[in-house]
Amino acid sequence: MFPSRELADRIPKSLRTFRFGTYITGNTSTQSEGVFGLLDELHAYYLGSKNQFDMLEAYKLATGNYARGVVEWVRDGYSSMAALFEFDYFIMEYLLHMRENYPSYYAQLRDYAGFSNVYAAVRLIYVQLVSDYFEKIAVEIDRINKSGTHRVEIREGLLWVTELGSGRSIGAEMISEDKYKLLPVLKSDRYNEVKRDFPVVFSGRGIYNKYLSYN
Repeated sequence: MFPSRELADRIPKSLRTFRFGTYITGNTSTQSEGVFGLLDELHAYYLGSKNQFDMLEAYKLATGNYARGVVEWVRDGYSSMAALFEFDYFIMEYLLHMRENYPSYYAQLRDYAGFSNVYAAVRLIYVQLVSDYFEKIAVEIDRINKSGTHRVEIREGLLWVTELGSGRSIGAEMISEDKYKLLPVLKSDRYNEVKRDFPVVFSGRGIYNKYLSYN
């Protein structure tokens, strides 16, 4: 495996996201373990995001205020939910670079079913989690608006909750802008050759189109 820092020159500044410095040019397992290190981090961020997602009721209890609990839950989860798009982008760039510069190693990885199966499984559950996260936000918005104590609005990607009595508002970014920065390239034709080489991972019309077409 070549180190992830080899990807630095092929990632334009416009697509250098929050975690670029840590996992592409930083000193982490992605240097010694390459694409397996990136896949390991994708899985780790899924686990952290899933834990965050499951803690919504605890946030409501801890804050002592239903609406504020939802906002704090969103504030603490918006970045890790976007890590899906960052690591998927890093991995796909890695595979494309590998295909172009290390064809024999690429062929070995392509023929190794373990990699394809794990990558496909993690991508699927992570995309499903992000979809569930947006659906949960929609449910909570409806519930809060029906409470008669607060009003919730979404303005320019931000969730705003206003206390009706005082008029005080608190807001939260629902997901990092890195999602919107990377989703177009992830859904583009750039990786068509890689997708053909790893059909187990990139089957059908794509999990982003299936689960995230409305976000």
